[in-house]
Amino acid sequence: MDRTNQQDQENAVITDIARFSTFLGGARFVRPTKDPPDFLAKAGGEVIGLELTSWLDSMQTRAAQGRASMSDDLLSILDWQRHPRPTNISSTVIFPTWGTRVRQAHRRPLKDEFYAAVQSFDRVLKSLREKHWRPLRPDERFSYEVHQAELKAYSTLCRYVSSICFFERTGSVVQPSEHPWICISPSDGNYGLYDPAWSVQALNKAIESKIRRYANQNLRAHLEAQNLQKFYLLVYTHPELFASNTPYQNNAQMAVSQVEGLAEAAKTATANLESLAEIFDGIFLFYSTWNSRWLAQIWPTFVRFLETH
Repeated sequence: MDRTNQQDQENAVITDIARFSTFLGGARFVRPTKDPPDFLAKAGGEVIGLELTSWLDSMQTRAAQGRASMSDDLLSILDWQRHPRPTNISSTVIFPTWGTRVRQAHRRPLKDEFYAAVQSFDRVLKSLREKHWRPLRPDERFSYEVHQAELKAYSTLCRYVSSICFFERTGSVVQPSEHPWICISPSDGNYGLYDPAWSVQALNKAIESKIRRYANQNLRAHLEAQNLQKFYLLVYTHPELFASNTPYQNNAQMAVSQVEGLAEAAKTATANLESLAEIFDGIFLFYSTWNSRWLAQIWPTFVRFLETH
């Protein structure tokens, strides 16, 4: 994230936490002329510094951004709007070979081979339905996933696509012309096996990174020159990017609510932080999604704040 986008996100966080009127005595934070810290406020006769950092696993986030970029690139290459819809296939889902970027010289052959494969399977989809391992009811929608073994005639396509799933057109339903009939298999949120501890470790690393940063004597001197009475750390979630990280919840917690288990994750992440008291007077966690906000002090004690307006 570049500096401008980061500042925009941080400004949005400050606006959101203003909904919690009891947070640090209702202090109103503004950006200083020169940071650090990220924000300053005066409350109860004290000058308060607030440093922000995001709760993200940088490797997972970069990987997700790379997959999103690859998806956009593939859709641009295939340019479905300029190609007629198949007769028997209503939609197509492509499963890319993630991490393999399409070379410039392969863009045209990839497109040509993809549409040749679509036409080939469009012609035989009805017969494939009849050969299904069990009889299908007339109203049952049929889909057929083609793997590389059946795509070996299309060498360039096989290089960048692991499989393609074709969905049969049903009845007389006509799709609107503006409705895409090609999409890329979403990978975000489909983690397979994961350990919630990975996300807790990412939270721990985000906090430790700030502790190491402010252990620097020059930065400490800069803060002292601003006559701070209190210095706090606020860790926040970036709603769009946080979804690309493995969850901090187990399946049982997910079934309860979006924030179930959040307190336990925060307490675990701050349990054994060395030299913490020498840097920050308190650490807060702000969890935000499109329809909920959760704010708590997570160190040195745990205190949940309720949204007031």
